[in-house]
Amino acid sequence: MVPIRWGIIAPGRIANKFASDFSLIHNHSITSVASKNIERARMFADKFNLYSFYGDYREMLIKEKLDVVYIASPHSFHFEQAKMCLEMGVSVLCEKPVTIHSGQLKQLLTLAAEKRLFFMEALWTVFLPTYTQIFERIQRGDIGSVICVKADFGFQMPFDQDSRLFNPSLGGGSLLDIGIYPLLLATLNLGYPEEIKALASLTELQVDDEIVAILKYKNRGLAQIQSTIRANTRTEAFIYGENGSIWVPNRWIDSQKFYVLKSDAQVELIHSPWKGFGYQFQILAVEKCLAQGLIENPLVPHSLSLQLMNQMDEIRKQTGIIYPEDAFNIE
Repeated sequence: MVPIRWGIIAPGRIANKFASDFSLIHNHSITSVASKNIERARMFADKFNLYSFYGDYREMLIKEKLDVVYIASPHSFHFEQAKMCLEMGVSVLCEKPVTIHSGQLKQLLTLAAEKRLFFMEALWTVFLPTYTQIFERIQRGDIGSVICVKADFGFQMPFDQDSRLFNPSLGGGSLLDIGIYPLLLATLNLGYPEEIKALASLTELQVDDEIVAILKYKNRGLAQIQSTIRANTRTEAFIYGENGSIWVPNRWIDSQKFYVLKSDAQVELIHSPWKGFGYQFQILAVEKCLAQGLIENPLVPHSLSLQLMNQMDEIRKQTGIIYPEDAFNIE
């Protein structure tokens, strides 16, 4: 197979983790990187032995014959950067949340379909061995029909109005940054909710430092999710079924083990070890789709990203979380 030519936009902390996991995959590599700060791009290129680096995103897209670009910038830049890549004929793997609101996402999905280009939100946890096994256990009926999901994700960060976690111009707040994880787990196991009740603690900048939501589903299923950047939580997940449950301990989003608790009180511990940060499984999934000429991944289809974005739109509507991009949301 001809090697996939990867480019990276925004070589920050997440991009460094992403790039480091390429060393775990034979004959796979990143070609180039672009940053508004060319010195940062140069340092990243030196660290990972890339062929080229740029101080302008568009220049990289013009000069490099890339197959796919990984976008790892703050949330508020995702839409314009993904749109630019697609318009220039390059497939996209974009960090979550893929956009600020559903109106932006629909534009990108329409563009990707028109261009017949691959486009995916980087919901990397779906591809981890732990979750591959968890979903297999659920599908074969180990815990019966899922009736409830409970998950939290929280860490304490001091307030900083310029930080991407708090600045509304950068898509700050706990919901978009980490609340998407428990929302993803609930959606994968219970589907799309028919009712959402959400409460939030808002900072002086009108972004959330904590969200709590209860979701109700057509099968009478329920989900309880929490995200916070003002407290260190247990960051664990429970999937309750009619005949048992699954517990994924801290940090559940990338845990290498989980427990199956049977209704007869038996407990089974399953280990799913891997090396690195775990991004290599997502990388391989994207490359497989590109090799097959697909425009979306069957495990993370466009419909899943749209479902997540619609739910976050509703939670923001209920709790009063406002971003500058909302003025241009035609939904």
